[in-house]
Amino acid sequence: MKVYAGPPAAARQYLEADRGRADDYYLAEGSGLARRFAGLGGRVEERAALTGETYETWVAGRDPDTSEPRGRLRTDERAVRFVEVVVNGPKSWSLAAAVHPDIAAAYDAAQDHAATEIIGWLTGHATTRVGPRGGQVQVPVEVLEAVTVRHYTSRAGDPHRHMHLHLHLHLHLHLHLHLQINARVFAAGQWRGLHTVGVRDFLAAVNGIGHAAVACDPQFQAALAAHGYTVDATGEILELAEYIGPFSARAAQIGRNRDRYERDWMTAHPGEHPGPARRWAWDTRAWADGRPDKVTPRSSADLIARWRGELAALGYRDPEQPVALRPTSVGALDRDRTVEQILIRLAAGRSAWNAADLRVEAERLIAGAGMVVEAGVRAELAEDLTARALTRCVPLLEHAALPEHVRAWTSPAVVEVEADLAARLAARGTHRGSDADLRPDLAAGRDQLDAGQAATAAALAGDRPLVVVEGAAGAGKTTTLAATRKLMADRGRRLMVVTPTLKAAKVASGEVGVATGSAAWLAFQHGWRWTGDGAWTRLTVGQADPVTGTVYAGTGDGARLRPGDLLVVDEAGMLDQDTARGLLTVADECQVRVALLGDRHQLPAVGRGGVLDLALRAADPAACLTLDAVHRFVRTDDAGRTVPDTDYAELTLAMRRDDDPKAVFDALHLEARSACTPILSPGRSRWPCLPRPRMPTGGGGRGGGHPRAGRRAQRRHSGPAGGRRPRRRHERCRDQGGTADRRRGPDRHPPQRPGPGRGQPRHLDRHRGARSHRRAHRRRGRLRRHDPRAHRQHRPPRRS
Repeated sequence: MKVYAGPPAAARQYLEADRGRADDYYLAEGSGLARRFAGLGGRVEERAALTGETYETWVAGRDPDTSEPRGRLRTDERAVRFVEVVVNGPKSWSLAAAVHPDIAAAYDAAQDHAATEIIGWLTGHATTRVGPRGGQVQVPVEVLEAVTVRHYTSRAGDPHRHMHLHLHLHLHLHLHLHLQINARVFAAGQWRGLHTVGVRDFLAAVNGIGHAAVACDPQFQAALAAHGYTVDATGEILELAEYIGPFSARAAQIGRNRDRYERDWMTAHPGEHPGPARRWAWDTRAWADGRPDKVTPRSSADLIARWRGELAALGYRDPEQPVALRPTSVGALDRDRTVEQILIRLAAGRSAWNAADLRVEAERLIAGAGMVVEAGVRAELAEDLTARALTRCVPLLEHAALPEHVRAWTSPAVVEVEADLAARLAARGTHRGSDADLRPDLAAGRDQLDAGQAATAAALAGDRPLVVVEGAAGAGKTTTLAATRKLMADRGRRLMVVTPTLKAAKVASGEVGVATGSAAWLAFQHGWRWTGDGAWTRLTVGQADPVTGTVYAGTGDGARLRPGDLLVVDEAGMLDQDTARGLLTVADECQVRVALLGDRHQLPAVGRGGVLDLALRAADPAACLTLDAVHRFVRTDDAGRTVPDTDYAELTLAMRRDDDPKAVFDALHLEARSACTPILSPGRSRWPCLPRPRMPTGGGGRGGGHPRAGRRAQRRHSGPAGGRRPRRRHERCRDQGGTADRRRGPDRHPPQRPGPGRGQPRHLDRHRGARSHRRAHRRRGRLRRHDPRAHRQHRPPRRS
């Protein structure tokens, strides 16, 4: 979703520029540039098409027929014009449409129906705000306008039918099929601005409705079956799936070309922003770059012939005969079981949701079940499943006028897991225990530890049931664990380390010298099982796995834990609650101690997280430790010696402490631009503008953490506390510890834990899209006015 706040003329140029691209013949057809729709109290009607001039008027927030302003219009550069959302289907649908004209016609009609359905749904759920600042209330919109422009290709010229949804703050909807929703809406007797936050929270529902509307369309499915095509549960056409990669690869190549042009231009023109004309030139150049012998087709016949020729060259042949269309009937769907699946799937990725999230899961399950029904029947079924699921949810907020988009619902299962997790942590926190005595070891000089590392090693080697350690990347957590292993071995006890990902486990094994594995692997060894939807169960010895049929024979030798052992969960900030509950259950049964090492400033869990927060609240304060000295960064002094780079280490910690983000950002900018910084005399700081440190905080993770800056303004630049940053030519800041590990996906260690969203079409992976969207929004919400990124999009929205 893109919120467009640029000038209306730029938005018009963005659409009209497509006339010079591969799908010129499509845009040239028809009576105007864009089709215009209006949602009015439960119905959607089509109005006069928009030309270039009237489209520009409409984007500006004026009536395209009379040019009258729709309410009080903002004229500043931050005035939101519309919101654009891309609604597309699997690439194989576009390939089939490129080969067969009747499939193309059915696909186009299905997209039109999807656009109408989306506009109608948004009209019934979008809101605007009424009242003075600080006392505003949300009211439903009465009129919402949208425009659609159909596109048949990607920017690379590959077959790719898709829809963009642009929400205009005097609402308009625009399909790519561009679907643009105008930011001006009519509500409470006058034109007002659309509440874009609510639309953002409905984004998944918009995509889910659009996908299901096409996937379940009778005419589209009949056209596919007539040509011998079959689809899987994700909607992908099986006969064309293997040819998607080559077509997408070209799009990626052209995208890389375009990104390279932009990088080079921005480097040569610091502080400037490229305009629409320059971006159009980059698009044209990117298409031709590397393919001087190719000419961009200018007619539909040439373009389709090229696509067919490329498919034939890849070995594609049309299916020989039609296939029977055998859809699932509405009555065959177990609605109670489907509602249970909806709640399980949502709980796998988050702790709270809204009714729109329930609706999108209902749409996905309907489409995945293979139903082929008219739009009205499918919509009624989806609404019924949504209503049933909502009755099984638990409210998190008691507020009579709670806006619909607020995620204020959860399930009893989510509450139960978190309560059990908190209770197990609290039980461990009530037993204070004591630290190990390290004085003999320190006196013997066996380990070169600083004071913080020594205190942490003493706590880990002691007898506390629960220890929580936070520390920035490079603070010496790996060194501390290695020292702890030696101390425990001297006392006849063992240390086992698990991590959320297998890659991190392999790194820990090599650096600490102990048996390691993924957290999912250890849980699996002790009988825990989970489905692709996220439902967790536990097998007893001799019980057959319901999925594989394999009889569970008990815990393997490498995963056995003995009383008194220490189970260390590294990168615990990335641990989800279900896995954490499984590990704590195993730890309680085996009577082992637990230590959580991690960083709340690092990447969060893929599923429901917050495990470190729960542990810090439950643990004995004496068992909560912070490693606040960063050892990783070094520099070369004027004598050619490698010495600790304490200035840069302090800069990374200042980011974590939220110390004066403007000064920190300026220091980072200076650091990134200087390939070689002159070496200063001892005691002098390279950045005197930085505030002196206050109480240090923990965070970071071994090798891979992005420190969470106060406003996250620094995220785009180098991540000094373990993230990427420019290398100095004289290696003044060589990385001396750990290996970066930014994997957040499902563990690949057999037996593999199915990740949330597995089995969904890639373009509809709810957890990938939802999570990246949440992170982006969280960054935007924390920016300040001095942050150079704290502004809205001022360029035309890009096509996918």
